[in-house]
Amino acid sequence: MSAVLAVPQDIRNRVHDLIYESCLLLNEERWDDFLDLCDSETFRYVIGNYSPEIGKEQFWLDIDFAGMKHMFEMLPKHNTDHAQLTRQSTVYRLEYAPENEVITATTGFTIYRTHEDGGYAHLDGGSTCLYVVGQYIDRVALRPDGDKLTQRTVWTNTRQLDIGSHYPF
Repeated sequence: MSAVLAVPQDIRNRVHDLIYESCLLLNEERWDDFLDLCDSETFRYVIGNYSPEIGKEQFWLDIDFAGMKHMFEMLPKHNTDHAQLTRQSTVYRLEYAPENEVITATTGFTIYRTHEDGGYAHLDGGSTCLYVVGQYIDRVALRPDGDKLTQRTVWTNTRQLDIGSHYPF
């Protein structure tokens, strides 16, 4: 717990702003602006969870900056349900390594999904449901010219997802 208390308020504010801005940009599907928050040399994006059914961790995605950029470029080509995703997040913990100018942030998130169209548009169109619950574990490099995400691990509690959405969490 001392690592949490040792983080200076100005650094806390910078990291909180970066994480919340990343969620807003993803909500708005501003993919290039999201990538601007990431370090192009070191960024990794990982999605995983623990499966009690198999008693192991499982990983659904593990890509670098170039892979993330390619994934964003491919989104318009995917057959998708066009549901709008809305991320709600709360930063819970910051762990600060001042000697490395790195912060690890643990952020709880929920993602809501608002249906636009589909097979049952007359029933589901405009309805919102809970889609994914989990945590972001972000590594943030503190830099004078702008802080950058160097890793985002999306650790989901939700293990059953509907088909049709290829958007990042």
